[in-house]
Amino acid sequence: MLNYDEFDLRVRTIIALGQHYNIDTAHADNVFDTVKHLFSQCKKAWGLKQKDLLQLQWAAQLHEVGLSINSSGIQKHSAYIVMNTALPGFTQQQQSVLSALIRFHRKKIKLPELDIFNILCSETFAKLLTLFRLAVLVNRTRQLTDLSRPTLSVEDNKCTVLFDAQLPEEQALLCADLEQEKLYLDSIGIELVFVIGECS
Repeated sequence: MLNYDEFDLRVRTIIALGQHYNIDTAHADNVFDTVKHLFSQCKKAWGLKQKDLLQLQWAAQLHEVGLSINSSGIQKHSAYIVMNTALPGFTQQQQSVLSALIRFHRKKIKLPELDIFNILCSETFAKLLTLFRLAVLVNRTRQLTDLSRPTLSVEDNKCTVLFDAQLPEEQALLCADLEQEKLYLDSIGIELVFVIGECS
């Protein structure tokens, strides 16, 4: 059972840090809305817990805190801030997992760098990172669209994502992004399969 005093403190900590760095709360909320949608579809099959969803919520809320430093390499800047800021209410392990989710929410997943975050359960982390990366990817336009709520099914380490057909240009871009994401996720043992209208 959650300690509600601690939970409230963590909420206040996340809100305060987000406000300090003037994050785009609407975008953060959209990313988390997608995360919740994906999480609900695979929670049982992947054996995920409510505490895992909390980690994803915090990551969604803070993944752009480094934007004020530089938009290039935002994932590195954001992770550095989260890892090196005092976060009242968080254990060191929670802060490490949060920082790692943020560090690898986009672009290549560099496994040697993952070691510095001391992730205890790499299998669970890989699943959480997959959900988070997909949520960020489908919200790349920073506007809620039908892409924000794809259908997800999982079996072991295979993750199948289904999208409705898109306008030709948008569909081509999404296909290209997801093909690249397949390669990235393969490095952490996740097999990504996707279907977008006629594209698969």
